[in-house]
Amino acid sequence: DSNGMVLDNASQELFMIRRQISSLQNRLRQKLNQIIQSKGSLLTENLIVTRQNKLCLPFKVQYKNSIKGIILDESSSGTTVYIEPEECAIMDTELEALYERERREIASILKSLSLLVNASSEELLIDIDNIMELDIIYAKALYAKDNNMICPNINDKGYINLISARHPLINKDEVVPIDISIGNKYNTIIITGPNTGGKTVVLKTVGLLSLMMQSGIPLPVKEGSELAVFDNIFVDIGDEQSIEQSLSTFSSHMTKISDILDKVNMNSLVLLDELGSGTDPKEGASLAIAIIDYIKALKAKTIVTTHYSDLKAYAYDNTDICNASVEFNSQTLKPTYKLLMGIPGKSNALLIAKRLGINENIINKAIELNNNKNQNHESLI
Repeated sequence: DSNGMVLDNASQELFMIRRQISSLQNRLRQKLNQIIQSKGSLLTENLIVTRQNKLCLPFKVQYKNSIKGIILDESSSGTTVYIEPEECAIMDTELEALYERERREIASILKSLSLLVNASSEELLIDIDNIMELDIIYAKALYAKDNNMICPNINDKGYINLISARHPLINKDEVVPIDISIGNKYNTIIITGPNTGGKTVVLKTVGLLSLMMQSGIPLPVKEGSELAVFDNIFVDIGDEQSIEQSLSTFSSHMTKISDILDKVNMNSLVLLDELGSGTDPKEGASLAIAIIDYIKALKAKTIVTTHYSDLKAYAYDNTDICNASVEFNSQTLKPTYKLLMGIPGKSNALLIAKRLGINENIINKAIELNNNKNQNHESLI
């Protein structure tokens, strides 16, 4: 049946055994009810109870010798003993024998069914694979239909052009679509802008949609979007510092990036979040530029997020690198989550700190110190 129990009519023998079991169970209960009627005053409760998987009656301890039988248990207070009457014990022994016959008959039935299955095992295994494949296809189609997804164009040139791409795990009523293109005019994009502005979401959107496409899943993009099939998609996102492995934020990033640099080739997509962070800004920026140069020489497609101004200037000096930024509304002091291609962004750390409640005197002092520094990257750009 639907619960995996072998039905009574699975065989004539099983049907007969279960009829005998049912009849004997009824006789056993009738016998116990007769004893309750005749000896009810000797019981603590006029109930049939179960102890050690046997039906018995709860006698008051002072009347335990008033009936022949087996004491199976007693109450914690010691005022009640649970007795299986002798006649019932005989019937219970007969029941156990029937249960054993039932178990043997079920095993025989299952063995015969297993032999039938074995004769067609190869076809059945193929059927299971086909059903799984169809179920996956149906699930993809249903998912795509529910989320207004389409099948993008696919190319063999390592070119990505996403139009109104949405991160599939962000509420579709709230997500801000992005347009991003890489692999045609330039192989590297450097994205700057404020914290919580959506830089990391851009990386995750590109990586996730690429993997979805390579898994045959339609994408939350507009018609005309295009992707390539990559040999590898390498990702370093998030902070995985580890006390156990003695890894700082910087060390954990460098461990991952070292592994990426050993494996990357021209048909790779590389996504690096906050490249060079977690150490001295000057050294971090220099290291970031050197890593990007190395990957760029291999012609891999690379998207990097950063707060370093040096990387913005570096992008302007290289025609095959595109500056991009996530938009920040300086009036509301809030990010808009829109991606602006060809335009570098500011971190806006001081404005964000002000919005988050940092003392105004501290903000003014920081602005004064920042203006006095001999750094002209923003005005140069």
